Amino acid sequence: MDSSVKRNSLFLTMAVLVVYLVAGAPNGVTVGIAKLSTQYPQYPFTTVVLLSTIVSLTCLPTNMLFGTIVKKLGFKVTNLIGLVLFLLGGLIPFFLTNFWAILICRMVVGLGFGLSVPMGVSLASAYFKDETVRGRIIGGGNAFLNLGAMLFSLIGGLLVTIGIKYLWLVHLIAIIPFIFGLIMPEPELKDTPAEREAKGVDVQRKIPGLTWFFIIAFSIMMAFCYPYFLNLSSIVANEGIGTAVQVGTIFSMWNAGGFIGGFVFSFLMKNAKRMTFPLSALVNSAGLFLFFFSKTVLMMEAASFIAGLGWAAIMSYMYLGVSITAPASKIPQANGFMVLGNNLAMFFANYFGIALCTVFGKVGDLRFPILLYAIFMVICGIFFVFKPMIKFEK
Repeated sequence: MDSSVKRNSLFLTMAVLVVYLVAGAPNGVTVGIAKLSTQYPQYPFTTVVLLSTIVSLTCLPTNMLFGTIVKKLGFKVTNLIGLVLFLLGGLIPFFLTNFWAILICRMVVGLGFGLSVPMGVSLASAYFKDETVRGRIIGGGNAFLNLGAMLFSLIGGLLVTIGIKYLWLVHLIAIIPFIFGLIMPEPELKDTPAEREAKGVDVQRKIPGLTWFFIIAFSIMMAFCYPYFLNLSSIVANEGIGTAVQVGTIFSMWNAGGFIGGFVFSFLMKNAKRMTFPLSALVNSAGLFLFFFSKTVLMMEAASFIAGLGWAAIMSYMYLGVSITAPASKIPQANGFMVLGNNLAMFFANYFGIALCTVFGKVGDLRFPILLYAIFMVICGIFFVFKPMIKFEK
């Protein structure tokens, strides 16, 4: 490989990785919700929270249409449109004070978010045809996703101490992927005859059943996972374990573990091969079991780090599964449905957790959904021991 090819490969790698930074954007506003609630005392707290959660709703249409938009406009234009919507919707509130006007801007952020989040895996699949390299890029992308979550949380927290309007400037982080997006070449979106034969489907008509397995399976995993995030702060507060600041550190330890887990995934794919998912699930569930029995902030931080490390590897495996099993022309659409399923799972996770607690007679037990999540991941790990769902070279 000559130096120009190496430079181009490095640039494409960075162009893909920085797209993942945007996925951590919700954390940037979430850290300022308490201040925002004092800024708008005339509205109930549940209404003010919409400034954070509305993004996960308005991203759904663009998640669903992601594949169609990419097919019509191409990767480059779609990426830039998503980032422009994200930047405009995120920065305009700096000049606004009206709550409802800001909420509309947050809806615009969601539309851009819906285009940006599936873009990372789609670009990795389009630029890097070698599955080993692609797996390495997707693992690194999930590391950058967690890095983005930490950056948005840290910078958002610092900005909100200056003044509430400065919180919105956290969206300037998206200028980094925007600059790369302007320069990056347009990748091809074609299926080769060999791929058509290998996938065994009419690539012009449908997404393969195995791809749907990865989409649905990971959405179910997300439904089990998200009550951890929803219940964590209440567990710490209700049991008198720590303060709101310490809750933030527990959350950040999950992201720190996830940052390392994204890179660990590449190591596992190379060395553990078909045991990659089972080992990832083992680490994730070990952290969750430790958290379930934790009674101190320090133990919770350690548990969150371990669980986050395993979850990043699990997430990388499932997204790689989608990119490997879907034909090239269907990868953007499949990734759009993958993110759509994740967002729906997160939105309904609270109701899902309550339903599980009701079935098992544990209503009001905030730790119980985390225990079920740990057990479920053990079951998933055992399943993938016998059915890895991704073909590995011996």
